[in-house]
Amino acid sequence: MWDALHDGFDDQRPSQRGIGQHFGDITINDTAWTIEPATARIDTSYIELNGISFRHNQQQLVLDGIVSERPGDKLSISFRQFDLKHVNQLSRQKTMRFDGILEGTGTISDVYNNPLFLSDLVIDELKINDEVLGRTRFSANWINSARKVHIELNSMRGNLETIQVAGDYLPGERKLDFRIGLDKLRMTILRPYLDEWISDVNGIASGRLTLSGTIAQPVFNGKLDLQKASFKVDYLRTSYSFSDEMVILNNRISFSDFGIRDKNGSLALLNGTIDNDYLRDFFFDLQLEATNFYFLDTRERDNNIYYGSAVASGLISLNGQAGDLRLTISARTGKDTRLFIPLHGEGEITENNFITYVSDSSMEAGSAGEDKYEVSLNGVNMVFDLEVTPDAEVQIIFDPQVGDILKGNGSGALTFEINDRGDFEMYGDYTFESGEYLFTLQNIINKRLKLQQGSMITWNGDPLNAVIDLQAIYSAKASPIVLVPDGPDYLKNRLPVDCHLIMTGNLLNPSISYEIELPTAEEETRNYVRNAINTEEELTKQFLSLLVINKFSSSHLATAATISGGSAGMSKVTTSELISNQLSNWLSQISSDFDMGVNYRPGDEISTDQVELALSTQILDERVSIHTNVDVSGSGEQGTSSGTNTTYIAGEFDVDVKLTDDGKLKVKAFNHSNDDQLYKTSPYTQGVGFVYGEDFNNLRELISRYSGKRKSQEPGKAEKD
Repeated sequence: MWDALHDGFDDQRPSQRGIGQHFGDITINDTAWTIEPATARIDTSYIELNGISFRHNQQQLVLDGIVSERPGDKLSISFRQFDLKHVNQLSRQKTMRFDGILEGTGTISDVYNNPLFLSDLVIDELKINDEVLGRTRFSANWINSARKVHIELNSMRGNLETIQVAGDYLPGERKLDFRIGLDKLRMTILRPYLDEWISDVNGIASGRLTLSGTIAQPVFNGKLDLQKASFKVDYLRTSYSFSDEMVILNNRISFSDFGIRDKNGSLALLNGTIDNDYLRDFFFDLQLEATNFYFLDTRERDNNIYYGSAVASGLISLNGQAGDLRLTISARTGKDTRLFIPLHGEGEITENNFITYVSDSSMEAGSAGEDKYEVSLNGVNMVFDLEVTPDAEVQIIFDPQVGDILKGNGSGALTFEINDRGDFEMYGDYTFESGEYLFTLQNIINKRLKLQQGSMITWNGDPLNAVIDLQAIYSAKASPIVLVPDGPDYLKNRLPVDCHLIMTGNLLNPSISYEIELPTAEEETRNYVRNAINTEEELTKQFLSLLVINKFSSSHLATAATISGGSAGMSKVTTSELISNQLSNWLSQISSDFDMGVNYRPGDEISTDQVELALSTQILDERVSIHTNVDVSGSGEQGTSSGTNTTYIAGEFDVDVKLTDDGKLKVKAFNHSNDDQLYKTSPYTQGVGFVYGEDFNNLRELISRYSGKRKSQEPGKAEKD
């Protein structure tokens, strides 16, 4: 700006520059201002302006007076229809943006020593950070007898006085003595100050504050009533709301049982303080105690380290200074928690036995240019200590493109550590109580294997180098007769077969072994199968055959020929199962109260077509659980001389009823079909009975628990029966 002014000066000495010259035009941020004829004198520490006027359309800024080292010199400023947006263009501050039309006059004196600004200004529809404060009047008048400046400011939004400031400034001592009133001030005005961590700030603030101290050491005191306030924590993607009181005592902001609610209305209590050194160097010491509270609500696009929804009970602590903060979460997971840990990245998809994973050289230890998970935390170190309970579902995602996913429910203690550089480490053990492994093979085979209780994953730092000890079971129905062609006729019956997949070692490169069991068969039938499958090679072949085509393969044929021999049949089974899985997904989406599934298995030369329909639900506030399964198939061998088949319907159900609130005492009823009819005279087995369960770590704990109950019920010691 001053270079543009200098172009209008004549070539005289500094004390005589610019006398009677027409300065011309200047452009500031694409806005052209006309400088009307005026005179100016400019020296090293002396500026004299005689009515210099800057004009743009109806806007005008006039400067008249002297700026020097002498305290008595004054510079007068006059505003007419001046748009405050020009202030934003000159200051370029992101945290304070002004809007409104400014009218009035002011004077500045003693600029070099103790600047003093006196004014009488009016701003029509003042906005700060896009928040409308209303018509604002600011006056600063000199009280000579008290050697002070009396300042008043008030903003009117309609009939509401949003801000009221009144008080005195003593320039000799630079002392402050002000009273500040807020009435329904919208908190959106704070958004630019909080945008690194928090977004969508809303709500209104009312209250009374005092400002004392000095310019260098200001001191605030008072209370603010925050109503209908809300915000979102960007890193966690969780939204919270509150209506409570915040206390400010000597600049310290204090919270005492300050109530915060999550999106479901669950309440958490905030306690602690935010200290500062006269509004600089803020120090946080905050604790949030929560019960069944939303701590996490992210998707994969938000965070590729881990994501999901987490409802938990526990304590959140935030300690430290800005730029060196430590966020600690110690919590116990609750219902509706789903945690996803993706172990995939960009690279070529490779198959390793039964786990499809991403091969990426950057994942190998010590590889050059190692890629690590990166999260911008801006000076925040985070530690999550989670006690994971069976209420939570954990999913380990090897490759989402082909559906290679391990998921289940269980328990464990997991620790996540994320530093301000974005490095992520994970520690702890997780033991599955139930779950499944969705196995895929070349995007064609799609099988769900049931995880066996006690399967475990252990992390010791790098989330990709976890150690696993997992056993998954695929249940099929097959006829053992193909293993023993000359065996007895009862081997022609299709029997339940459990195919065990055992994985140990490194999560991404485990050791694989197999087992095949006939859970309902008689010992004689099991011996026939054991004798037929007597080598590791034969075991691997039969496991693959059962997994892919739901049949045993003849021991007299080569492995490749067996599995592919009859590609049409294999395609028929695989396609039918893929369709069954898709149909089950559609049925499950009909209602959130029911879990429905369907499975179709085509017949062969021994067995007939089979359709299974499963239905599960919980009713009466989850006190009653019902699981049913209807199996429809033909009876007899296909292609018989009679040319006819009889339809066979087998219906099974399990009903559990909780008799106590904690579920320890239950009554159970069931009806199961008998798959092996060799020694059974009835097609079904029914039963009903009571079940009582207790959790204990050792026998001594159980005995102590019940002996304590008996003693408490003895006369003279506790209540009588």
